[in-house]
Amino acid sequence: MSSFLYKSKFIQVIVMLLISCDLISQEFQIEDCDRLFMEMSSLPLSERIYELNDFEGTSECAENAANLLSKQAKIERDSLTLSKVYAIMAYRTNPKYSLSYADSLITISSKPSDYYFLEKHIIKGYVYYFLENPLAASHEFAKSYNLAKEYDDFDVEARSQIWIATTKEAQGGSAQALEIYFNALEDIENWKTTDIETKSELKSSVLQSIIVLELNRKNPDNAEHYMTEFKNILQLFPDEYQAQKSRMWDGKLAYLKEDYDKAYDILKRELNTTHGSEKLDLLFTMGEIQGKKNNHLLMKQNFNRFDSVSVAFNLPPIPESKNVYLFLLNEAIKNNSKDKQLEYYDKLISIDSFLTANKNASDLIELPGYSIKDIRNERDKLINRSNKKDYGLIFLGITTFVIIVALIFYFRKYSKAQKSLSDYLDNESIEGKASSKGKKPSGKSTVKKIDKEIEASVKIALHKLNMWEANKGFTDKDVDMNILAKIFKTNRTYISKAVNVYKNKKFRAYITDLRMEHFVQTTKKDYDYKNKNLNTILEEFGFNSIDTFNRALKAKLNNKNITPAMYMKEIIKRNT
Repeated sequence: MSSFLYKSKFIQVIVMLLISCDLISQEFQIEDCDRLFMEMSSLPLSERIYELNDFEGTSECAENAANLLSKQAKIERDSLTLSKVYAIMAYRTNPKYSLSYADSLITISSKPSDYYFLEKHIIKGYVYYFLENPLAASHEFAKSYNLAKEYDDFDVEARSQIWIATTKEAQGGSAQALEIYFNALEDIENWKTTDIETKSELKSSVLQSIIVLELNRKNPDNAEHYMTEFKNILQLFPDEYQAQKSRMWDGKLAYLKEDYDKAYDILKRELNTTHGSEKLDLLFTMGEIQGKKNNHLLMKQNFNRFDSVSVAFNLPPIPESKNVYLFLLNEAIKNNSKDKQLEYYDKLISIDSFLTANKNASDLIELPGYSIKDIRNERDKLINRSNKKDYGLIFLGITTFVIIVALIFYFRKYSKAQKSLSDYLDNESIEGKASSKGKKPSGKSTVKKIDKEIEASVKIALHKLNMWEANKGFTDKDVDMNILAKIFKTNRTYISKAVNVYKNKKFRAYITDLRMEHFVQTTKKDYDYKNKNLNTILEEFGFNSIDTFNRALKAKLNNKNITPAMYMKEIIKRNT
């Protein structure tokens, strides 16, 4: 029962925590929404769109703000703001969102008496344009233009004509666009109307497009001429947003006239109040100005900021984006930054794909020193090199791991062998170690009976054998039973019997043990190792090779990991 109550309380605590987290989250969402509505309400209708575009809160809050903004745009009959709202919501959710609004507007506005009857296709054209589909936009603007001509509405006709030129420009047809702008400007000049404000507004729109085109085509004199006309309209009908554009163009004009300090100061002042592609354009020009002034560091800073703004607000690329990322790519190559290189390769490919999709193929001109084919090839090479490097690092890592494991294993074996050797040498004698291990003394025979006929001869052989041992006869490396038989003036049988019975060993093991014991006991004491190699030392004790000694050493110490070099090193260390 107590366990159930405990679990129940635990579950209640968890539920309360979840409810608290949800309430806190809702409070933050409400604060975000309130902040958005307050900021939007303090701005003119045309500028509220930027607050909606930059908002990063919940989709529900953004949708409520979009609905309010679209209602206000309908009340004020601002079709351009209305279409921007639809386009922004399309970016936030799905293009079908805004297109469905535009389609419903077309369906509802089916009567000539409806306000949006003539505006409906131009609004859908705006939506397509802001969704980066200029081809579909141009079809809608053409429908709007034809409908306006049919119902003799010059306002909608002129605006449709302007946007047809704008979509031509977006598709790369700048010459065609300029021709349409000039025709539209002439038509507006010839328009007989008493609505001077609307006429000036239309003329201002065309002039803005012409100015931008002439600046992009690097025709400062033409741009300056049309800027004068544009400023005259601003004096009659002041508008801060248009005035800001005028100041930006003054900066670009100063740049084209190579008055770089003036240009940079103007553009820097306007930077914080611009949005979207205009901000990218300013940052690009500011970077180019610093390049002209050979200020590489400031050029890099402006282009890095260009990249940051583009990523932060998910802005579509502008034609100048190619120059920016080609510069940043070269910087990454200089700094050997592989990650940045790959990032800029990908961006250049993406930009080229986007711009190609939105331009006429006949108008595509590659920048000097820029080839998308080369970019793709270099990107593939970089990826291949990175993959090979990765495989190399993996192989190196595995190899290093195996070596480390092998070294650890070796040193563990070496340590054990060293300890075993040290323990062995610390004993008083080899016999003492053998006794401690329970081995039988070498002098005690396991054979209880010897033939009476040969017993006397075997004992004589044993006596001579002991004398021979005392005289260190075993240090002769060539000794064998035949040689001993001649020395002892006896035969092999008696010597073999003496070794087997009284030494309890085979002859070869007996000789090796004698040599090994003599070697150990001698080298444990003062021994002159100077100018002697191991082979020479071993020959003094009767060993005819290092291999023979190696086998004897491992057998004597009962450790296969001890080597002659290890033994000699330990002995020398103890004797010095």
